Amino acid sequence: MKYFSVLIFLLIFTIYGNGIKNFSVVYESSICKIEWDSTNESTTRNYIVQKSGDGEYFTDFSEKSPSGNNYHYLILDNNPYRKGTIYYRLKVVDKDGNDSFSKSIAIKINTSSINATWGSIKAMFR
Repeated sequence: MKYFSVLIFLLIFTIYGNGIKNFSVVYESSICKIEWDSTNESTTRNYIVQKSGDGEYFTDFSEKSPSGNNYHYLILDNNPYRKGTIYYRLKVVDKDGNDSFSKSIAIKINTSSINATWGSIKAMFR
């Protein structure tokens, strides 16, 4: 009986969870693309994308209101940290004020010395 109740809990969590699926972050052309899909937004107040330089302390980066069940969201980070690892996660706030979080995703950014030098030269003439 104990295993049966645990199984039921896991199934409910898998189906309802925090209302998100397919949370991903991709770095290309100096931009981080943060995407996710919603499942059931009936209890969702808002989504907050959070960003961290160390994976431990996160700050709010962008906020979205729910747009409807089965909706695809896209947020662009046009100014990711210049070099190193960036961590992103999604905070889901429900209408009662309770929070839940997605897994955090680490993105490693390597800036070549040529790009860094060119950026420094352009900055001198601004």
